[in-house]
Amino acid sequence: MEERYRQTADWDIKPDATAYSTVINAWSEVGTELAALRAERLLGRMEELYDDGDDEMKPTIIPVTACIKAWSNAADDAGKDVVAEHVDELLSTAVEKYESGDDSMRPTDITFSYATKAMLNDTYGPDRIAVLQDRVILKTSV
Repeated sequence: MEERYRQTADWDIKPDATAYSTVINAWSEVGTELAALRAERLLGRMEELYDDGDDEMKPTIIPVTACIKAWSNAADDAGKDVVAEHVDELLSTAVEKYESGDDSMRPTDITFSYATKAMLNDTYGPDRIAVLQDRVILKTSV
């Protein structure tokens, strides 16, 4: 869709954040490492487009949560260390953006639920998630 838009400049087919989020969520249901990587790559593309000035492509916690869900569902395929690394990076980045004033990146209970599921078998995973969750609660209560 993005390629077609670039070729034609037809605004009717320009993919927006909702289209990207929908595809990311679809990848999150597949349950493989490749699908999780594809979901994360689409999130990266959203960030790239936003950074290049397309304000409509601003990622929110919704596609981030879908990426965390993708990794959570890929745990059997990817291995716990790979999953923990990706989930920790995604969740940490979201919390940092939220703490910096981006309210659209506030992790939800669903975000933390998928992250906990993904990192349950990691030695430090549950503790790491608890620390990040406490940071969000602290900022919310201020």
